[in-house]
Amino acid sequence: MAVIPVVVTGLGVVSALGSSPEELYRRLLDGERGLGPGPWPPARPDQDWWAGQVKGPARTASEMAIAASQQALGGRSADGMWVVCGTSAADMAEGEAAWCAWHRGEPFAAPSLLWPQLPDRPAERVREALGAKPPALAVSTACTAGAVAVQVAADLVRCGRAAAALAVGVDALSQLLWYGFGALSLQAQGPCRPMDLHRGGLNLGEGAAAILLEPAGGPRRALATLSGASGVSESFSLVAPRPDGRGARAAIAGALGGRRDPIGWVHAHATGTPQNDQVEAEAISASLPGVPVSGTKGALGHTLGAAGALGAAVAICSLGGGWIPPSAGTESPVAGLDVVRGGPRRLSAPRALSLAFGFGGGGVALSWEAP
Repeated sequence: MAVIPVVVTGLGVVSALGSSPEELYRRLLDGERGLGPGPWPPARPDQDWWAGQVKGPARTASEMAIAASQQALGGRSADGMWVVCGTSAADMAEGEAAWCAWHRGEPFAAPSLLWPQLPDRPAERVREALGAKPPALAVSTACTAGAVAVQVAADLVRCGRAAAALAVGVDALSQLLWYGFGALSLQAQGPCRPMDLHRGGLNLGEGAAAILLEPAGGPRRALATLSGASGVSESFSLVAPRPDGRGARAAIAGALGGRRDPIGWVHAHATGTPQNDQVEAEAISASLPGVPVSGTKGALGHTLGAAGALGAAVAICSLGGGWIPPSAGTESPVAGLDVVRGGPRRLSAPRALSLAFGFGGGGVALSWEAP
């Protein structure tokens, strides 16, 4: 079977720094941070947990996913289009609100106790809103979900199963996530410091990104080409990556596919947690020594299931704009990395790599290049 090249023909974004790809990219280049005190108090009064919250009316995961998807389509028909949506917690916050209403003796719709929390809820809501007829696919692989959605959507196009496929990554803040990450001692005190020697944890965030994928050579202008995609599942630990970084290196090598032409930028997963950042940094420096690195979680927070799609969207924007956003919150970079900080930097080559890693040993690397 012939392999069909896959290109990006539409982008949509909802984030703590704006609700369009153009606004998000501009504000990242300006070094802005969308972090602030979180929506709920920390577990103890001596703690200081921050988050990246979305402003405006689109607040549930499904609503954010729909808003980003509509941007990516730009008014085009979704007829014959597949929807692949990655999420970690779906509309958990709606389920929590229904549960609280139930225990207060207030009226509530019984299905809202369970239905919003099902991982396929945002995918189905996007499909319904767009009028897409093929089945909607849900991906729930923790923090790699948005990147895995890109992989699955690209495969549907590449094998000729879909004329176009929309990859979406989304997550909204909920109390389960808020206090769950606190119980794991992963939340930073104050703003996070990704890939920094003095990092102490992550800030949670919320948002959505949608990436429209089609076969190359179509009538619509291509924003970027997906030149490689690779995923791993280490099965080493429920929460920690392999300390030797073997899985991360394998994902990067798979996405590069043996090509030796230069990479202009690596958008790192870079959560700000001590172990994950160290393993990722060592894998990047071993695989792509000297390549500029930055991440966006110091500006947006860790958006979990949305992170891989948001990172990919920013990487695609950099190919069109020609500039690498600085890594917000990084002051003293870990050894071996050329972290972009203090201001944007010119993209030196028309290729970018976006990385996503998550619980369960999952890892995904996506290679993008200018069309």
